[in-house]
Amino acid sequence: MTSIMNLDGASVSEAALAAHETRDIVLPNQNEHVAHIAVDIGGSLAKIVYFTSAANKKGGRLHFKKFETEKIEDCIDYVATLIADVKLESRRDNKLVLKATGGGAHLFYDKLKEKLPGVAIQKEDEMDCLITGLNFFVTEIPYEVFTYNEQDSDPMKFQKKTNDIYPYMLVNIGSGVSILKVTGPDEFSRISGTSLGGGTLWGLMSLLTNTISFDDMLEISKTGDNRNIDLLVGDIYGSDYTKLGLKSTRIASSFGKVFKKGVQQSQDSFQAQDIAKSLLFMVSNNIGQIAYLNAKQHNLTRIYFGGFFIRGHPITMNTLSYAINFWSNGEMKALFLRHEGHLGATGAFLKHSHIRRSRHSFSYSETNFIPVINPNPSNVYGALEDTNVELRAEEHTQYCLLFFLRNRFLSDFKGDILGVPNINDREIAGKLGLIGKFAGISFAKDILQFHSPSNILLHQNDTYLDLTSFIDGNITAACALESTIYLGGQFRVVNQTVNYIVQYNIETNQFQPLNQGLDGPVLSLYCDSTDSILYVGGLFTAPLNTNASLYGGHVAQWYNNTWLPLPWKGLNGPVYTITKNNKQNTILFGGRFNTTLFTNNSNLESDNFDTSQTIPMDSPFTTISDGNGAYSSNPASVVCPSKVSQNASSQSWTLKHGVPGYWEAQFAHPVQPTIFRLSNLPPSKGRGTVSFNILALGSNEYFNLSYFDPATHQVVSCLVDCILLNDTFQDFTVLNPITVSGIRININTWYGKGGGLGYVQIYQSADISLYPALNTGNSTCQGSSSSRTIITGNWKDIYVYGYYQKVLESKVSASGLSTTNTSIIYQPNIPSYGQYSIYVTTPGCIGSSNCYKRTQVEYLLRLQAGQLTTVYSDQNVFEDSRTLLYSGPVSPTSESFRPTITLRPALNSTVKGEIVIMADTIDFVRNSSAAPFIISILEHNLTLAKNISAVSWKPLNQQLPLISTVYSIDASSGDMLYIGGEFSDMNFSNPYNNIVAYEYQTGLMAPLASIGLNGKVLKIVAHNASKLFVAGEFTSTSVANISLPYVSRYDLQQKTWLPLQRGVNGPVTDLLLISNNTLMLTGFFSCQFTSAERCIKSGGISQWDITSGSWIKMPSLLIGQVKLVHRNESQTLIIGNQLNGETYRADMAIFDSGHLAPNIFDNESQFYPTSITAGVVTQQDSVVIAGHFTNDNVTRILISNNTDWILVDELQGDVYCLAEYRNRLYVGGRFQSNRSVSFAIYDLINNNTNIPIYGIFVSR
Repeated sequence: MTSIMNLDGASVSEAALAAHETRDIVLPNQNEHVAHIAVDIGGSLAKIVYFTSAANKKGGRLHFKKFETEKIEDCIDYVATLIADVKLESRRDNKLVLKATGGGAHLFYDKLKEKLPGVAIQKEDEMDCLITGLNFFVTEIPYEVFTYNEQDSDPMKFQKKTNDIYPYMLVNIGSGVSILKVTGPDEFSRISGTSLGGGTLWGLMSLLTNTISFDDMLEISKTGDNRNIDLLVGDIYGSDYTKLGLKSTRIASSFGKVFKKGVQQSQDSFQAQDIAKSLLFMVSNNIGQIAYLNAKQHNLTRIYFGGFFIRGHPITMNTLSYAINFWSNGEMKALFLRHEGHLGATGAFLKHSHIRRSRHSFSYSETNFIPVINPNPSNVYGALEDTNVELRAEEHTQYCLLFFLRNRFLSDFKGDILGVPNINDREIAGKLGLIGKFAGISFAKDILQFHSPSNILLHQNDTYLDLTSFIDGNITAACALESTIYLGGQFRVVNQTVNYIVQYNIETNQFQPLNQGLDGPVLSLYCDSTDSILYVGGLFTAPLNTNASLYGGHVAQWYNNTWLPLPWKGLNGPVYTITKNNKQNTILFGGRFNTTLFTNNSNLESDNFDTSQTIPMDSPFTTISDGNGAYSSNPASVVCPSKVSQNASSQSWTLKHGVPGYWEAQFAHPVQPTIFRLSNLPPSKGRGTVSFNILALGSNEYFNLSYFDPATHQVVSCLVDCILLNDTFQDFTVLNPITVSGIRININTWYGKGGGLGYVQIYQSADISLYPALNTGNSTCQGSSSSRTIITGNWKDIYVYGYYQKVLESKVSASGLSTTNTSIIYQPNIPSYGQYSIYVTTPGCIGSSNCYKRTQVEYLLRLQAGQLTTVYSDQNVFEDSRTLLYSGPVSPTSESFRPTITLRPALNSTVKGEIVIMADTIDFVRNSSAAPFIISILEHNLTLAKNISAVSWKPLNQQLPLISTVYSIDASSGDMLYIGGEFSDMNFSNPYNNIVAYEYQTGLMAPLASIGLNGKVLKIVAHNASKLFVAGEFTSTSVANISLPYVSRYDLQQKTWLPLQRGVNGPVTDLLLISNNTLMLTGFFSCQFTSAERCIKSGGISQWDITSGSWIKMPSLLIGQVKLVHRNESQTLIIGNQLNGETYRADMAIFDSGHLAPNIFDNESQFYPTSITAGVVTQQDSVVIAGHFTNDNVTRILISNNTDWILVDELQGDVYCLAEYRNRLYVGGRFQSNRSVSFAIYDLINNNTNIPIYGIFVSR
């Protein structure tokens, strides 16, 4: 008997209660009995949740019970008693279900199986159940959640139940403490925890007091005085420590008085109740502080405390509340529940397949699938949605068939398992008709057909076989590399390995973990067949049993059977999608994040983040010279970064034979080197440098350097004798930066005839200073990546006295301001996305003798794609000034975008006659303490990743708005990205909503027609570069209100939105191109609508013919959530969640001479049933059915002539049974017909004429 929990009027029972017991929840409108039980077995306590019906009236109660885990036998005996009562009350003999969660669900699994024979023990994920249970109590039960403050007259203040509960943090205090961040009904991660929990308190109290039970311990603590045990602030300072806001009663040291100097007391002199209270404060304070720190780190303000540690104990609740309120200055709220100890057990109870969400997302929907023991291969089974099934053979022998209930098939199932006798086709003379409200049917050929809902179905020989009934959670992502399929999700245990990810070999049919897996759920996978790398995204921090410091969270890669971090370590939020842009050779990560977790380690060669900003070394930026250089050797030949080959003899520089010497560079402007990259002479010369040092010219200080020694694998520092190896190149990192006008590399020792250098590169920090100067051009060996200035108009160099530098000056007539082209464009080379402060320097007017001729100038800032900002600055200053122009994010230099600042005279000048404009340095100062914003999309360049000196990751040049979530990216075009998710940018010029295109050529976002869609976009799939298919939770366009129920197509040429006929009736979560012409939809829908708005029933999976633009009539039945379809010549693997499949999709079927003929009603026909209630096969082998074909109360009786359905009659009411005898059709049910009631007869020979019947009436 299926049940939907009716929560209307649900309330907490306020009846008198025994001490330390948990109050029942009253369900006054729950009419049907719920015949299952849930248990949460923790390290200290086992908790039980079960339902009982009210005696002699409707309604019932949820009951909550606890046992000490040490007495698990008592707990199991109690469950056995409940099961016996359930069987008696529900009068059912079929297998009952016990949902089990917590660590004990695994530890005591065999004992549960042994002690509870005939009961299906189903294990559920512990954290999943905690969240499901908490969501249930918060959203459904009034007067459940409360705050606590003992200073108030009424300490408990109940919170109104609400659906707006995310995000929040759950601190679950059991034997230990787990802290979970929850951002949605199925989006959570364990962010922290501590081993100091209820088990700690229980253990210490057991050692230090004579109490036995946890409840006794809490009870004695009420009368205790911790001041006899703890050292307080007042004991140290004599009063409050007001400067730090510490009251004298605050605990400075737990148990501090026990060994305080001068106190020589035996243990017996300390009272048990004082010890108990001190311990309670100690553990509670620590939990409160850890909770606060985690909430602060993750920006959460709602903190729920759960677990039996609390027990409604006032001291515990007040301590936790005070801690959260004190440390957060009242910004955070500690929330408690009246059923805090039963969150996990309640969540497990709600996981049962017969309980579905009535209104809110407190529970995950599941499929009810009851296994069959030893099925007979000749049995027939089908998918049923109602118990009103009647099967009739020609000899009028009634048969019951075995059916399986498929949840999510229709919105309101009612059904149960029917007993089945063996059906011997040799004993059937004629045809056997199978009718009812079933959806699919199969011949039973293999025991694997009869497992519970699966994660992998194998489809071969027209049969669906279950391969993975043991995965204990949802699969959220899947991809394939050759013969290996990788599965990731929310499952924790696969073949006894806890990992959230697994690989399946399709050749051996074996599952293998990926080492020890990950420490949190997987949300996205991408298999890169080019490099044989698996990219993984999700809610995890790091792979298990690895060096966690290498990972920053939410991303990792699997290569060559090893876990590896990504170059940026991690992201600060979940990753929902990963894909590749083959044309750009980049991997795109999308989700909800805004920064990487990269931290620069300047001691490691591969982490030289600052090395991407090179110092121009060619003339005229730098003057190169040498001392004791060979006559034929040019010191300037080694400075261009493009010349990095050690074997290029023509570019090397050598010293004279047998003498030391130096190589020197003088810079046009001061620089601050961070790394020196040096190469020795090529081996072919038979000579080279052994030791050297680098001198800072001006201050004459030696640079303190560090480098990686490959022989010892250690980082080595050096000052006056640094060793240069015979390698391709070597990076020397500056430990103490010095600002210099030049450097000198002194070569001290050598081998062969003398020393020398192969090439020299010098890098500076991410800070950039741009100096405009005439007749300097731009670096000839830096390429487009170097910083540069573009000077237009009449400018000249002038020397500013007192400023002691040359700057540029331009004179413009005031009358010619509107036509002048006078400008300077500053183009910095920004190596990576970051936060910058930009300063402009203006020399005072006195030193240049042009006061009162100066005026306002304007700076045009193009620092991010698609964004232009104008800043005005007055140059008429008497003293040198340094002005902040801008502070914020700056996009990196790329092929499609380059940050620029343009200086030009302002048009609003008030100066008459001649106007003077000055141009000097603009500084770009990178804010190293602020992580760069990378809003929800990160692009990882695989080409740059091979260059250890390059930064391979960056955001898109124009980014999405802050707090955007990306669920899908299609990069198949190469030149364009299509991005879907939950975001909105309603700026006036280019607004977009939940979907947008990104053009690589312009580096700008490009809105789609009607500015997008009115709901969340979960999947985008491009097809043949001509159209997009889009799925999600939307129902129309954002403007123009074009109806697009949950799925649509977008014509890229016409720029128009089109529905897939009339769409579907629920969210579509995924789209799969299973062939070039076939699109598979999967989601939470039960109807796909035709153009005539007729519902074609679906189990959450449908197929669309792209060429014809119509729904495909699927010959087989497939139900569930599909993530991947993998085909080869002999079989198809279907991977997803809650999957079930039948050989035939059928509204009815005929079994004839060992063959099964399924029938699917034509959805375009006038007769398309909503339900079939009765049927019969006549002696002439015609099929007669009765049922509803519209949503009214009319039943239509149809007869088949082998090609068409012919209407026999229409009746007002319901038909329950049909029979045929001697060419007459007998109809029974509850309906009105001529002068009879609920019974009718038709002549099948004479045009199906109705035969009048008299004298049959409904009894009153």
